[in-house]
Amino acid sequence: MNNISRVAILGFALSASSLYPAQSTPPAAPSKPAPKRSQGVLDYALGKINPDNKDYGNSAADARSELVGYTIQNIYFWSNVLSLSLLAATSTALVLILRAQDKREIIAANLISQLWNGRVIDRREIVRRTGMYNTLVETKNAALNQTPSPNREQPSESQAAEQPSQKQTGKKTRVPSEAAAPKSPASHTEQVETGIAPSGELQQKTTLLQGQNQALRNSERNLRERLNQVSQDLEQERRRNQTLKGA
Repeated sequence: MNNISRVAILGFALSASSLYPAQSTPPAAPSKPAPKRSQGVLDYALGKINPDNKDYGNSAADARSELVGYTIQNIYFWSNVLSLSLLAATSTALVLILRAQDKREIIAANLISQLWNGRVIDRREIVRRTGMYNTLVETKNAALNQTPSPNREQPSESQAAEQPSQKQTGKKTRVPSEAAAPKSPASHTEQVETGIAPSGELQQKTTLLQGQNQALRNSERNLRERLNQVSQDLEQERRRNQTLKGA
């Protein structure tokens, strides 16, 4: 009986001790969410621009390192740069040479056209003046045939044989309009002195022809001066092109 009571008292004490700490612990308060920090305008804008919080500085550094590795530290890059530089230099030189050739061709064409035009004009003037000279010669020969000398004595038999040759020395011959130019004033004066003195109209025509011949000589001299000037310009252009090629 005593043992049973002891066991009962021990069990009650253990149960009471187990219940006491459970009642002593206060109930836990319900957890509340932490208050959020207010965001500013700058934080909001940065959040919209970079929502994933990506480090663009490291990305740029990685891209730069890759670019340097593919270009500056790559020998194929420098070989390509050298090849393209040589191609560009060759193309530029070819363009300059073509431009110089075009200029040379233009200058040569202008020179040839000026010479041809001068030759055509001179030939036309020569033909015209040759026709005028031949007309003057025919007029003078007709005057010599129609006006015999009144003071001339009757020729003897020996002089009769020489008379045709003397008449021929007093006459002038025509100049072919396509083959030869008018004779010089000196030869014309000699032929006039051997025959009968020309009339005033013939002297005026002779003076006019001499003045035209002088003008033709002046035009020819001017044309030669222009030719020399164009030749000098062409030589200067050729030297300038050689200098550009050497550079």
